[in-house]
Amino acid sequence: MLGNPIAQIDSVTFGEGEPTDTLHIMLPRTIIKTVEVHDTVYIAIHDTVCPDDTPDTTHNGFRYVDLGLSVMWADANVGAEAPEDYGSYYAWGEIEPKESYHWYNYKYGQYKTMSKYCLDSDHGTVDGLSTLLPEDDAASVNMGGTWRTPTKAEWQELIDNCTLTFDTISSHPGLRYTASNGKSIFIPLAGNLWYSSCDDWEESSYDCSIGKGAIYWSSNVVPEYSAGAFCLTNRGHHDTFNVLGGLDRHIGATVRGVFSK
Repeated sequence: MLGNPIAQIDSVTFGEGEPTDTLHIMLPRTIIKTVEVHDTVYIAIHDTVCPDDTPDTTHNGFRYVDLGLSVMWADANVGAEAPEDYGSYYAWGEIEPKESYHWYNYKYGQYKTMSKYCLDSDHGTVDGLSTLLPEDDAASVNMGGTWRTPTKAEWQELIDNCTLTFDTISSHPGLRYTASNGKSIFIPLAGNLWYSSCDDWEESSYDCSIGKGAIYWSSNVVPEYSAGAFCLTNRGHHDTFNVLGGLDRHIGATVRGVFSK
């Protein structure tokens, strides 16, 4: 049985069109039941509260969300028009998407011949560079301003300080990281590109195909394996996302931008 009304509506005015017996009520971050309109209107509010992914504002034309962390997070991937869109795919350290992703067409050499961002001599010429420079950073180049690719530590900060839930927007499954301030970002399971199509991995030790997994680059190379870079992924754990190293740099993966406060 419904309780006592907490507010009284004296009149309701509908727009042009056919008469209706249903009133839809929307409030920010609250799920409201649809109620029938009679002489008295009762509003039933669910206990469930929607996470707030409303962008705070924009930086250089791109929307961001303040999760109360050390950096501001973009609300969508590089190359995406909406949070649920996959956006563009980039080999690590490259700034343009391409038709296929191989070692032979990777900008900085092959497995043991890295020509830049190399910290171990087993994989190329050591130059001491461990973090992407702005000119090699897909977020910096494509978003401008002070946008950049998150570091390994910034991805870890997101994981450690936000609650992870699985969500779906417009039929695109993804990860929702919600901070203690109620703000959240949605990260679609965009998979990755290896060779010229989405890598299915069905018979591999993990599944990183579109809709099932994700690889999001960090800006840091792996010191002891400079042919690889750190990334956010569910590699080896279908339902667990961690920052892992060793993923080959030639793979086409997505990028989410950040900028420092």
